Amino acid sequence: MNVPRPPAEVSLLLERNSEGRGVAVRLAWQSLLGTPPSRIAVTFDGRPLDVRNPSRIRLPEFTSDSIHLISAEVEFSPAVVSRAGLVLGAHSESEASSELTGVPVRLSSGMKVPPLASAAGWFRKGKEPLHVVAVEKGPALVLIVRDTNHAEALAKLGKSGRTIFVPGEGGSLPRYDPDATRFENRLDDADRVRFLWPRANPAAGSEMPTELFDASRDFTGNFAGIHWLLTHVSHPIPKAPGERFADAVAIAGLQASSGYTRRAVVLVLGRETDDASRYPPNLVRSYLAKVRVPLFVWSLEPRTADRVSATWGEAEDVSSYPKLKIAFDRLKRELDSQQMVWLEGRHLPQEIALSPEARGIELVR
Repeated sequence: MNVPRPPAEVSLLLERNSEGRGVAVRLAWQSLLGTPPSRIAVTFDGRPLDVRNPSRIRLPEFTSDSIHLISAEVEFSPAVVSRAGLVLGAHSESEASSELTGVPVRLSSGMKVPPLASAAGWFRKGKEPLHVVAVEKGPALVLIVRDTNHAEALAKLGKSGRTIFVPGEGGSLPRYDPDATRFENRLDDADRVRFLWPRANPAAGSEMPTELFDASRDFTGNFAGIHWLLTHVSHPIPKAPGERFADAVAIAGLQASSGYTRRAVVLVLGRETDDASRYPPNLVRSYLAKVRVPLFVWSLEPRTADRVSATWGEAEDVSSYPKLKIAFDRLKRELDSQQMVWLEGRHLPQEIALSPEARGIELVR
């Protein structure tokens, strides 16, 4: 599948002093949008750094006898976010640095993340062993591909309101709260949900013909739950013919993979299943498996569920609030089972495999 490169790429360049020690990093980027970043975040072993001057971000004092992780996240728009990592470590007598690749793994039930020393030799690229630098849980990213209008989801799943009873002088009085269930079925506080709409537009300022799919901003878990988001969030421009669901799922998978976080893509389909995409669903599903992004397909309309399953494989019925809760619980269990393993060097996700020595984990697909 000929999927384009990510719409933005970020790199970290290490600056050393006269003694060869790392003292600062330079953050470099390129984006198809041709605009400066709207947000920059860089951390050193999880601690935020001052990024007011991205061309020279000072590092804190550190010891060279242990491994240290520098992580950068640069956002150009809600739909264009890129991450990069750099490791400083004591692999040799001279301080070494290397770019990193994050790969998601799934822990078996009851398993805990092993110490880094115990995971030596667990990951391979062909016959070459890969060095594990760090393992982290980190926040999750869920990308939802859905019709640009929330009306069908609202009709099927109902409003978020509920009548509650408020204590008063004469006893409890009923009051309708329009957001009573807003925080039900939500992700963890720092986890993010982003809608990627099945509508593409030419990228202005790009040197080559490029399309970018519209996206919402990111909604954190402490903003609202999945039911509230599905029944409230719409594209600001009225729906137009020619929606491209499969193509949008492929781009969502690309964004999820390049974000180096725990991740999943959710495709929500309803009455209308027409798709003007260039890529067929079976090829898109195969692509997401190769870049290690789980795909969940949800159906709002039982009358078209068989058609959706025939096109996309297994589809979960979310045509009512109780059924949506079951589907969400399955999504949440998948995200909770994932961990991000950081490997030294830059590698394609499909090049990484587990060795026979690995125990209690599997690569996410």
